[in-house]
Amino acid sequence: MKIYSRATVLFFFTFVLSGCVGDYKIKRAVDVSDAGAKYTEDVQTLLILEQAEYSRLIVRLLAEQSRTEARYYSAYKHALNNRDEIKSAVEMVDVLNEYFLVLGKLAKDDSKDTAATLSSITDTLKSENIGLSIGDSLSNAIPKIGASGAVAYRGHLIGKAFERDGDLIMLSIRSIRGFLNSERMKFNYLIYKNNMFGRYQVSKYVSTPEHQLIDRDLERDFVSQTSISTTETAFRDAIDASLAMEIAWIKTVNGKMTTDEFLTSLDRFSSTVKALSQTRN
Repeated sequence: MKIYSRATVLFFFTFVLSGCVGDYKIKRAVDVSDAGAKYTEDVQTLLILEQAEYSRLIVRLLAEQSRTEARYYSAYKHALNNRDEIKSAVEMVDVLNEYFLVLGKLAKDDSKDTAATLSSITDTLKSENIGLSIGDSLSNAIPKIGASGAVAYRGHLIGKAFERDGDLIMLSIRSIRGFLNSERMKFNYLIYKNNMFGRYQVSKYVSTPEHQLIDRDLERDFVSQTSISTTETAFRDAIDASLAMEIAWIKTVNGKMTTDEFLTSLDRFSSTVKALSQTRN
């Protein structure tokens, strides 16, 4: 009787502990979904802010040169091309944002309807119409990071989602990081060109009569250059957060225990974007 009781107790504790681990994993799935949704929202905000700033830099650069109609329209076309690239990127990030929001909902309700909605978003992410195509990246991906998802989350529909979408979301995060890196280089080069031309165009800085209102562009430049939250800072924090987000995603998909350290990077990026938004307003 005593042996039977011990076996019963052992089974009970094993069952309870398994349930706790399962609950913990689902909680981490919710956490990574919430973090992914917040990260993608902040990326969208950064890209929209950067696009406006990029156009302003083009105008400033144009103002430092002798202008012809051809040069004006060349600059205008360049600004439009950048706008369209940013627009496509924002659309792709918006789909990824929707994915994370629905994934978090699936973790909470384990509903077949929610799972079906998530599957349709997955199909959209795979579409070639999305601005940041990840088709080429998929062919070079480390296969099946989500292969253990169904096992780790046995009995929950989110396991199937992880198994299906593990690689796709990982590569989506990477493609955003790659785009942010390329935008960062373009943006910094344009700043460099502006600074080079600005060396020979100092009159608006030194010839302003006393008590005359300061030019609004000069005010904006001054605040931007002396602010803690610059576009460069935001790019750097966004890329750091992307790396942290990818690692957290891979661990969560595989059902491994993760810490909340990645949230620190995401919070820093979020704070930078918020401060940058206030500076630009």
